[in-house]
Amino acid sequence: MTTKAGHSPLSPDASAWLAALSAPRTHFAVPSRRMVAAELAVLIEAALAHGTLPIVARNLRRFAAGDHVIVDGANVQQLIDTTVKELDQRLLVLAGQNLLLVHHASRIMSEFKRAALPAQVIKGPVFARRLYEHPNDRNFTDVDILIDPVAVAASCAILERLGYVQAQSPNRGGSLHGEYKWLAPDNDGF
Repeated sequence: MTTKAGHSPLSPDASAWLAALSAPRTHFAVPSRRMVAAELAVLIEAALAHGTLPIVARNLRRFAAGDHVIVDGANVQQLIDTTVKELDQRLLVLAGQNLLLVHHASRIMSEFKRAALPAQVIKGPVFARRLYEHPNDRNFTDVDILIDPVAVAASCAILERLGYVQAQSPNRGGSLHGEYKWLAPDNDGF
């Protein structure tokens, strides 16, 4: 059986290692079987797709310094060392992305609070802060804000005033319930 979620399929061994290396706490069960060397790149791709690349990199570093061997093959230590070094630039970009998204969330929530709108940031930055010892160990790609349906119109007006642009979204049949996607001006990635 393989796992597929926005990345190449993972073998059962690589999937077990992804789960172990993605654990938000430092103590986790070490899988009993090693991956083959070629699977490390697929594991890294999967970690990026699941938002756990930072913690996977941190745990790879920890494993490289310890006695655990997660990959079978020749020059395994060199492979791990090279992989971790190559991740440094990606991790810097992800940390910057997290900071930018936290800035946007803070800016929006400050205005919602000023207007006394019932709203709460959920998922991404909240998971990072509450589940991980180091919040940058969990990256996120957007900010989800749960808004009371009675506050949708007012929140939309605030987002427009702050310069955000509502993205095209599917017809909700007149219902206020649903997902409303807003983008930062001049940057459809945020």
